[in-house]
Amino acid sequence: LSSVDAPFSPGFTCDNRNDLLKYFNILNKPVVVKPIDSHKGNGVSVNITDKNKLMNAYNDALEFSNKVIIEEQLFGFEHRVLVINYQLAGLFKSYNRKLIGDGKSTIEELIKNRATMGYFIQNTFKRILK
Repeated sequence: LSSVDAPFSPGFTCDNRNDLLKYFNILNKPVVVKPIDSHKGNGVSVNITDKNKLMNAYNDALEFSNKVIIEEQLFGFEHRVLVINYQLAGLFKSYNRKLIGDGKSTIEELIKNRATMGYFIQNTFKRILK
């Protein structure tokens, strides 16, 4: 990505807490922790600025994978890339994501409720490559 001047977040993969802490201390904050092989945002934690949040994020990510990615958090548009059999199948760009409440749950409960995630977060991705 750097060879084509595309923004990217520096990061590392790890499979143990010691490496995770080592990388956390190297990277600028906030950081993102996510499973290495999950999808649809499952197990992803953002805006991590302290070691307590880091360990909670690591445990959440381990529910979906035995390895995690820790990387610096970038701000701006979100892009999602779909790769099938090593071929680029789709590229999507997000626009103004919204969280829609149910009148009783906290924001944290809505976000963590993976079973109804599609209901609460409007699909605001536009396909930019066909």
